[in-house]
This record gives sequence, C-alpha cells and structure tokens, in this order.
Amino acid sequence: MVYRWKTCGSTFRSVLNADDVTNGVRWHRHRCQVLHHDLQHQSASLHHCNRDKYNTLFQWGHIDKRLSHHSAERGKYYTNRLYMKKCAVCSSWNNLAVMQCTHCLAGLGDDSIRLRTVDPLCRTANSRKNDAEAGMVDYIALYRCFDFAIILHPQPAAPIHLTAVPNGTFYDIKNFRKNHVSMLNKMKLRCDSILRDIISGTLVPDFLKNEHVARLQEEARKESGKVSGTTVTDMVSHTIYGFNYPSSFSHVEMHAVLPPVRSFNIFKSPFFYPLSKILSDLEHLSQVKSYTPDEARQLYEQDIILDDIMDIDRTFRKTYNF
Repeated sequence: MVYRWKTCGSTFRSVLNADDVTNGVRWHRHRCQVLHHDLQHQSASLHHCNRDKYNTLFQWGHIDKRLSHHSAERGKYYTNRLYMKKCAVCSSWNNLAVMQCTHCLAGLGDDSIRLRTVDPLCRTANSRKNDAEAGMVDYIALYRCFDFAIILHPQPAAPIHLTAVPNGTFYDIKNFRKNHVSMLNKMKLRCDSILRDIISGTLVPDFLKNEHVARLQEEARKESGKVSGTTVTDMVSHTIYGFNYPSSFSHVEMHAVLPPVRSFNIFKSPFFYPLSKILSDLEHLSQVKSYTPDEARQLYEQDIILDDIMDIDRTFRKTYNF
C-alpha cells in the first residue's frame, strides 16, 4: 500500500504493508481506550469532589443566610435579595430569617413574605443632590459626599438613630473589602460629628425637634448653662455602631444608635455585626467573615454582644437621668 502526501513543496512517498496498517489500527484503538478510561476517571473524581462540596455546603448552619429561605407552608425557596417579610402591624421591612418584627415585635410567618419593591435606602444612596427637593426620594440626607450618605433610619430603634449608606451598589457586608476600611472610618467620624451637632443644637432639623433631643440638649448644658463639649463628647461615645446580616433592606447600612434604646431587636445575634468586628475582619482577612455554626450556637445560648449593648444603654440612662 502506497501513501503520498506533500509538505513544504516536496513530495514524500511511504510504502506500508498490511501488517503495518493492522498494527497501527490496534495501537490507535489501544490509545483511544486508555484516553477514554482517563477521562472517565477524571470525571468521576470531579463529580466526587463536587458532591463533597455540595454535602459540606448544605450541612446545618453552613448555608449562607443571604442565599435562600425555605417555606415549608408553600414548599418554595425564597432569596433575601428578592423577597422580604413585611410586618402587617407597622409595615416595617424584615429579612427572611427573623420570626418577629424588629420594630414592633409582631409575629412574622411565611404569610408575611413579600416581593421587594424599590428599596428606600438604595434609592437614597443613588439619588442626586436635588432629588429630595423634587420629591424623588422619601428621606432627606443629613450629609452626602461622593462615597456615602447619612440619613435618619426609616425604622428607628431609638429617638436618634442614624444610618450611613455607601453610594453605589453594596448589597450586604460581604461586598466590603480591605480598601473600604477608610470609607467605613469616615462614615463613623461623620456620624459622630452629626450627633454632636444635634446634641449641641448646632444642627437640629425640624423632624428631630422632639422631647428626647430637648432633654439631651438640657443635659449637655446642665452644669454651666452652656453646652459642654466634654459632656457632648461623652454622650456620643456611647453610640452603638454595627450592621445587620442579612439586612432588612437590599442595600447595606451602618447603624448609629444613640441611647436610650427603645428596641433591642436589631442587635440580636447572630444577625448583628458590630463595627469593630467588621473592621477587624477587613484588616486581617480582607473580607467579612460570617459567624460559624458554633459561634452562632454560642451566641444563641449567651448573647454577649446584646449584653454589652444593654450595659451601654443602662450606663447612659443612669448617667443622664433617662
């Protein structure tokens, strides 16, 4: 048998007998069988690896809280990104994991699940300077810069409850990285500054002129009749900073709550992450680490974070006669 082929302008000629062709076919079949066996082995190994990851992910407590919520009544899965629990009593927004409204303590079940509408925090964070005057946003920003905005919380846990929201798209604390540490520190410093202005009377919007603010101002000038900078600074030092994960809204928010606190529900574990933990995780891990199942179980048994916050509130009430 004669084969001819051309390459580089030259003609080559090869003469093969029947035995050579038979041996070549056998060798080709053998290589195909070996290759097929290798592919099957790799596929089985990959499937086994993926199955192990799947089983590990869906053990109790390993499911990410923001991924899904299973409704036994409806036989469906709901994601916290698209759905929420809306309180029938006070109309407050809540994440899918809670069983009580964080604002009024009303019971929340699967019948409270609603499709998310336009998020007020997301709208505020992405609004422009003159949108409030035009009626395009529901909340007036107390402060706005290129990186973030500060408003009064739409569901306050205290008479003075600020919330700082980063501009742009930040769904939850998992979107934070190490380069956001400086922004978070600036958010805290600006909240401190606004709280000092409110207590001292320098900046008190009409919607904050209430009995509670008047009492704070009275305590600040109690000794000398003038506003004491030391007293104001001490009051502001009691401010509670932190985040909720998963959040009640579809945009991340930093709470700045000045005691006395009316409702401690937003501070309950394992859904409350103090600002100190967020900054520590970003500094050392470059991302926020959620509570492990063991940590969550320990917080359920003894909520040390909530205990510390309640101690701060008691100290503030005792010091300033609230």
